[in-house]
Amino acid sequence: MIVRVSHATESTRRPGLAEVAINAAMRRLQWDHNAHYHRTLLRRIPRRFRRGLDVGCGKGDFARRLARRAGAIDAVDVAPDIVAVARSRTPAAGNVRFLVGDVLDPTLDLAAYDVITSLAVIHHMPLGPALDRLHDLLLPGGVLVVLGCYEEKTRSDVIVSRTASIANIAMGLAHRIG
Repeated sequence: MIVRVSHATESTRRPGLAEVAINAAMRRLQWDHNAHYHRTLLRRIPRRFRRGLDVGCGKGDFARRLARRAGAIDAVDVAPDIVAVARSRTPAAGNVRFLVGDVLDPTLDLAAYDVITSLAVIHHMPLGPALDRLHDLLLPGGVLVVLGCYEEKTRSDVIVSRTASIANIAMGLAHRIG
């Protein structure tokens, strides 16, 4: 079963000054707004499965949550520094293997998976090839869950996105205080 939670676009774009500033604020607050979607994605996958892949794992928060349900999790991200953070936050004896690489690279050491997740990362890749690659890595009867971001095309899109970003900063402050 393939579950598409949201739509992603094929284009890649460079973040604007406002987005860079907002992301910097989120890092200072140590708040990852993607955590808001963890439960949504977890509701769409089996309670127990053998092997899983988390694409764009970042600091590994969602990969560690997936690991509670899985025999083994491969978590991949293109950023070596962020994978180093993920490894440092994850018990060495656990069932999560962090890989530095591009999931679209056919030479990356990946297997076949019962569950594949992609949380707010697929919009950084060409959509068609990314979905084809994830489909190829998915075992028959497996579950692919993609939560993507939309491309801001209109002034209204930008206004909505910036408003949501302010709400994300407020949530970061609330989490830091609480």
